[in-house]
Amino acid sequence: MDVVGLLLLILGIGSLQIMLEQGERKDWFQSREIVALALVSAVSLVGFVWHELTTRDPVVDLRILKSRQLAAGARFGAALARRSTAPCSRYRSTFRRCSASTANQTGLVILPGALASAVTMAVAGRNAQRIQSATLGG
Repeated sequence: MDVVGLLLLILGIGSLQIMLEQGERKDWFQSREIVALALVSAVSLVGFVWHELTTRDPVVDLRILKSRQLAAGARFGAALARRSTAPCSRYRSTFRRCSASTANQTGLVILPGALASAVTMAVAGRNAQRIQSATLGG
């Protein structure tokens, strides 16, 4: 197992999470702690990407993103996820007259779409070989 890659990932994502959770309370980059967390996160995540691209058996094989279709799908999925969560809580609080929407409430609203996406991806993944064979004449 790629222990170095796993530790870099844990350190990078963990420090990023703590930075994002405590940043507002500590006045973001006016706080030395937030600056330190940002630096640790950035260095760890850059080190993680470099390590995963250069190691023989990575914990997360980033080389798979060399496939243009997969890379485009990953970018599209990330953009779609980012664009759907923030407007959802604003919509609920503004138009539906709900009091300040919590992360849990927003998650429950988004859950049916996420489950539908998961089922669709599972079905597509199982049928990908058959569909590819049919389109290639095999």
